[in-house]
Amino acid sequence: MNKIFLYFSLFYLLFIFLSKFVNSGMINVCSEMRDCAACTNSYINILTFREHCRWCYSTNSCGGPLSCPSGVAVATRDPFKCPLKISNAKGRRYTDKLGRSLYALTLAAKQKDPTFCLKNSRSD
Repeated sequence: MNKIFLYFSLFYLLFIFLSKFVNSGMINVCSEMRDCAACTNSYINILTFREHCRWCYSTNSCGGPLSCPSGVAVATRDPFKCPLKISNAKGRRYTDKLGRSLYALTLAAKQKDPTFCLKNSRSD
């Protein structure tokens, strides 16, 4: 019985400890959130109604229902719509040259004579 109580106590303490690192759920002010994923998972209570926080793309800030300027794109309740940090590491970044070469290959693959199409768009 003591082992069960000990395991339960440890599990409970671990749960409490880890929950401090998750910034989602009810908060006091939406502007406390500093990243989009935590913002879209958070909410505030207004007169016992749950109002979800929104991430404004133009200001990179979290706010309530009226904090973003009208007509500006926002992410609400969907962390999937949050902007991603793009890597600028060499060999990992998207360039215009890469896009044009991939597009040329795609177009050439659909032609009867791909070599003719590739000679027009690629020198190699």
